[in-house]
Amino acid sequence: MPSLVRGFTLLELIVAVGVYTMVATLAVGSLLILTDAERKAFNLQTNQDNARFAIESMVREIRTGIKYSLTDSECATLPLGTCFTFTNSQPHTIAYRLNPDPNISTIEKWVDLDDNGAVTPGIDDFLPLTGSEVSVSDLEFIIGPGVKGDQFQPRLTITLTLATPGTGPLSTETHIQTSVSQLKLDK
Repeated sequence: MPSLVRGFTLLELIVAVGVYTMVATLAVGSLLILTDAERKAFNLQTNQDNARFAIESMVREIRTGIKYSLTDSECATLPLGTCFTFTNSQPHTIAYRLNPDPNISTIEKWVDLDDNGAVTPGIDDFLPLTGSEVSVSDLEFIIGPGVKGDQFQPRLTITLTLATPGTGPLSTETHIQTSVSQLKLDK
């Protein structure tokens, strides 16, 4: 009586392991690509959220302000165009700037709460508008036509570049530009 041996031959086993290895390698590669894409999308969303909040906060207050200036006392030590001051509707002097410390690249806001024209430590310090998870590499303010007495409303253009730190393709950079016109004429 012939004996029936059940099982796999060595060749069948090698082919099965090879096919399984190829499928597993493709699955893991796809999973890694999806994970990187998710991280990049998260970084991009973080950039956009920070930029949107900073721009909207500034524009909302700047629109109702007066006395736009790039050279006020709070901006005197910074490069022209990187700091902007104005008087808001309260009326308090407000300044926006890119933090001058290269290790802390955030947009900051200062409100002269005690109306003395200078930063009083503990009372009216510069406070960050953007989160620490993004790095603001460029902030520029440009005042357009509308000088005092010309019957045109001053216009301010803000350009902003920020990035989420990352390596290679995970690093994301966002560029935004917006313009805002003063509602009231300077007299």
